[in-house]
Amino acid sequence: MRVGIHTGKIVAGIIGSKVVRYDIFGEGVIIAQAVETQGIIGKVCVSEDTRQLLLTQPDVAAEYTLTENKVLKIQGIERSIKSYSIEKKHSDSFSDDMMSSEFGTGMESGELGTQGSQKSNNESSE
Repeated sequence: MRVGIHTGKIVAGIIGSKVVRYDIFGEGVIIAQAVETQGIIGKVCVSEDTRQLLLTQPDVAAEYTLTENKVLKIQGIERSIKSYSIEKKHSDSFSDDMMSSEFGTGMESGELGTQGSQKSNNESSE
């Protein structure tokens, strides 16, 4: 799956009278579609305009990394824009520490399964 996000102007409207459909049009839609279709599979890609907007938000800038993907040449509007992939930074949060506790879960290298089978063997020999 690919996701493309652009920040810009659009025109929205209702089309049709018998079968009513809501749709959006404009340069912003064309750019978002190009960012999506030429993006990286399995990643969220954003345009330069969206990147600039995101970086004005301190919490977003602290939590996410924006990596340049490529320059897109967009046909129809005769424009080139940079696209970026966005990913959450890895953090050493409390929940991450809990998952890698020094005590473990007891399931490492089959410890729990081995102990359980030893008890059954001992019980059956008695």
